Amino acid sequence: RAYQKVLEGHPNQPESRERVAFLLGICGQRWESVPHLMNLIATGRWDLQTLAVLTDVERPIEQYELVDQAFRAEPGDRMVRLSVASHAFLSGDMQEARRILEEILEDHPDWTPSHAMLGEVLFQQNALEDLVKWNSNLPAEAENSPTIWYVRGQTARALERLDASAQFYARAITLAPEYRQATYQLGQVLAKLQDNNSSILLENANWQAQISQNLDLILASDGKARDSMRIVSQGCYHLGRFSEARAWALTSQSIHGKQDWTSEILEKTDQANLVDETRTQPSFLKQRNFVLGYASIASRDLFHEL
Repeated sequence: RAYQKVLEGHPNQPESRERVAFLLGICGQRWESVPHLMNLIATGRWDLQTLAVLTDVERPIEQYELVDQAFRAEPGDRMVRLSVASHAFLSGDMQEARRILEEILEDHPDWTPSHAMLGEVLFQQNALEDLVKWNSNLPAEAENSPTIWYVRGQTARALERLDASAQFYARAITLAPEYRQATYQLGQVLAKLQDNNSSILLENANWQAQISQNLDLILASDGKARDSMRIVSQGCYHLGRFSEARAWALTSQSIHGKQDWTSEILEKTDQANLVDETRTQPSFLKQRNFVLGYASIASRDLFHEL
């Protein structure tokens, strides 16, 4: 909360932006961290770790020791409790994660982050009946959560309702176009529905997977994996994530010097009117508006019909 207050008066202070994004990440609130990370890119204040987190928002941030220390200091804080639940989830202890999340929701029944994570836990437990009850108890704000819609999609697919799952996954993507898992799942479902647009989704999912795999190499080598930086930058450009593509090219130049591909990316993205298509156009790119067609008919009421 202290960092959030600083941001109210100093919205471009990089230290606070970075810290807030980090804290949101360890609490499992990955989508909420994106605006803070994007601000760091826009103001030229990123480092390798910050850029990697933004480029693969779904990458888990594991800080077990820090979370344990925070819980001993502030056991009643809901963000701290959420971080404990998140780390229980990451370690595979679904029962413990569920217990903590249900306790949080007793105190904060309208807090969407807890509802979203609880949905993920219930799906992992294959508790389909509990998921129907979970959906009926969601606050109105939950309709803006990509994770909520992804869990709905997962549940519908588990029940072999491919038409409904396509709608739910599509809605998740309109809210978070960089959602790798939702992109892959929607591509798979559309292929089963014999929708020719599935190839576009699967192509994007393949790029997202390559980006994630090469980020592993970049982080493991502390930035020395030069070819992986090229793949990540070019992948971001292909997906319409031009700010990240440019940031990776600049990062690579700072470490490895000027290269042909970095010059090409920087030239392509050096346009005053160039806007990140992924985050400004929910359907990835202009020619991919079919995603909105599925998402427009998705509703929470449809979940009850499954």
